[in-house]
Amino acid sequence: MDWNARYRTTGSLNLALSPTGKLVGTNSISRPPQEVDLDALPVLIAFAQGDTPRQAFDRLAEDWEIEEEGFAAALGSLIEQNLLTPEGEDAVPATLATSGFASPLSHHHMLRDGLRVDAYRVAIERYCPERQVLEIGCGTGVLSLFAARAGALSVDAIEESTIADAATELFAANPCGDRITVHRGNSRDVQLDRKPEVLIHELFGTDPFEENLLPALADAKARLLAPGARFLPARLEVACVGIDSTASGLQDPRKIRTEALAYAEQFDLKMEPWIERLGKLDPQNLRSHSRDTKFQVLSAECPLYSLDFATDDLTAPPQAPEPRLVIHTAGSLSALVLFFRARFDDEIAISTAPDAPATHWGHDIRILPVAQEVQAGDQIPLVATLEGNYGRQKLRLALA
Repeated sequence: MDWNARYRTTGSLNLALSPTGKLVGTNSISRPPQEVDLDALPVLIAFAQGDTPRQAFDRLAEDWEIEEEGFAAALGSLIEQNLLTPEGEDAVPATLATSGFASPLSHHHMLRDGLRVDAYRVAIERYCPERQVLEIGCGTGVLSLFAARAGALSVDAIEESTIADAATELFAANPCGDRITVHRGNSRDVQLDRKPEVLIHELFGTDPFEENLLPALADAKARLLAPGARFLPARLEVACVGIDSTASGLQDPRKIRTEALAYAEQFDLKMEPWIERLGKLDPQNLRSHSRDTKFQVLSAECPLYSLDFATDDLTAPPQAPEPRLVIHTAGSLSALVLFFRARFDDEIAISTAPDAPATHWGHDIRILPVAQEVQAGDQIPLVATLEGNYGRQKLRLALA
């Protein structure tokens, strides 16, 4: 170990208690939560502002009985977990994420989505020429290649998983790739020697917040970008509609008790404890995803969030006041379809709305715990809450 190298606690760190009472740390949506030894916690805290191992050890030794061997072991574990990351423009984490978006197959699904790719390409060709460009979460690097090919002066491409190797290969294979610099690591740990004027990002999940879109963009705006930088996409609208899930032909997860009773009879086992456990499932976990379903929509569109990434406070995003479902068709309100529109400008946009062409995101269907008969003209109040779960933001939706 180099006692004079500089390390810093990762800027994407989240600590939480697991259901078994273990302290776990997360620093990437492409890594599972990792158990953190309590003895390592003071070491993790010691590097919050960046330091060398020698300086951190000497400072800890003033207040704790600590040996160099134990300190070095804790430090090595935290570095291997990427909970501590090396400082400096060219610093690379000891390990990159190997799950989640490290999978080539996940990027294949995104690249074959022509609606998504073409919207980004057209916007990039419009706004990136003669600009310094940053892409966060570059994946295979195709969008960064679009920017370089369109005439960007430079492109910084950040990727925290091992798919960065695929991006590096593609950059080397294309003539314009020599204007792209790959930065391996989480964007909140990366330092740049220039201030990009355009930020390309595709950090949307089917729930648009679940890939930690807002923390990543808030950090980039505060620390990495030139003042007044353009975001691609520039704005995000999040909304939902109410549907009749049965009339839409969806498999209703609320039927799980009936299904469990059936297989208990088939197995000839007493499975009452299991069936009781199923009955205690959080209704928010009764989610479904669909790509091509034609929905029986019962309500008008209900706005939830509207964000301008350049001007709004992304640490406390504004929510629509008192969101309500306004019913226009009588039926059994049994689910909500959550969707988003990502707008590059007034002409170019991507939509996952039920009436829009299908994309690889599909639809985020939130099954309600109890179906409710509704009539045209009814107004159903909703509660939308942006929550964190093991370091990942998610939008929680419920009837008020």
